[in-house]
Order: sequence, then structure tokens, then C-alpha cells
Amino acid sequence: MEKIDSGNRFLPRGRAASCGEEVRERNFSPPFNRHEGYEVIYLLEGKCNIRVESKEYLLRPDELIFIAEGEYHCAFVSDRCRIAYLDFQPGLLFSHPDLVSR
Repeated sequence: MEKIDSGNRFLPRGRAASCGEEVRERNFSPPFNRHEGYEVIYLLEGKCNIRVESKEYLLRPDELIFIAEGEYHCAFVSDRCRIAYLDFQPGLLFSHPDLVSR
């Protein structure tokens, strides 16, 4: 995978969420990965096949996919696509003092 514009894809310890946008060209290696926290991928441009565990989904612009914590997943890009993503840890995100009513 060739990253053109990318933010921090993995959450540092203690951080509740991370979001960003990146352009992907071609497939990347290693094909499958998993990480702590959950991930929402929103396709802005192009087409992208996302495999989550044993199921495969074709994403088109304005579609999104939710990936649960610990699920193996990968993206197959035939040409070029642009995605926005949100990685988050619900336990930290929803217990943040600014979000909890007093």
C-alpha cells in the first residue's frame, strides 16, 4: 500500500479515539491485521473490497463499514480510493469526563 495522506491509524494507550483520512493505491502487505478498539471506515472516493474475518464487502462512495475490536480485516484496492476512518475504544471514549453527565 502506498500512503499519500495518513493520520495516526493506531490508538496510543489511554487515548479514546483517532480519526483521519488517507488515500490508498494498490493492495498492501500484510493483508490481514487487527488491533485494539473498534474501527469505522467511510469510503469517500473509488471502490474498495474490505474483508472482515471470512466475509467480503464491496464499498462504494458514501458507504461505511464497522469493524469490531479484534476482528481480522484487510482492504483490497484495485485502483485508488480515499477513505475516512475513526478508530475508537468505547470504554475510554464513553467514560470521558466531557461526555459523562454529572
